[in-house]
Amino acid sequence: MNSFLVYLVFLAVTLRTATLQDRPAITYISPKQIKAVGDAVSLSCVADNAVDIPVLWTKVAEHTLYISSGSALVVPDNRYSVATHRNATSLEFTLTISNLQLIDAGLYKCVLSIGPENRPSADVELNVRQPSQ
Repeated sequence: MNSFLVYLVFLAVTLRTATLQDRPAITYISPKQIKAVGDAVSLSCVADNAVDIPVLWTKVAEHTLYISSGSALVVPDNRYSVATHRNATSLEFTLTISNLQLIDAGLYKCVLSIGPENRPSADVELNVRQPSQ
């Protein structure tokens, strides 16, 4: 009887640990970027255990600008592109903005859209400066 109880406790702990480890999470976001007008920038976000979960890129401003959902662009601006790289347990989403303008400066957010109340995210700041003369 004692060994059965120990087995049940071991099984419960193992299942709980496996469940916590399989939760979708952002495990990497690009560091702050400083670029000049006219340059291009690539911002990367890696999400583990998020194979079937929509990952969004947004720009935080007075009104949130939705840029992409998964590998599909939402914003109608050909300066933006999104690439997705998948491996066994993670997805990497790379947002590239070409021909940067001063208006592109700001806070960009990678969001896992798990549910209405469950949207883990990570931020990266982009500074855009006038080129040196």
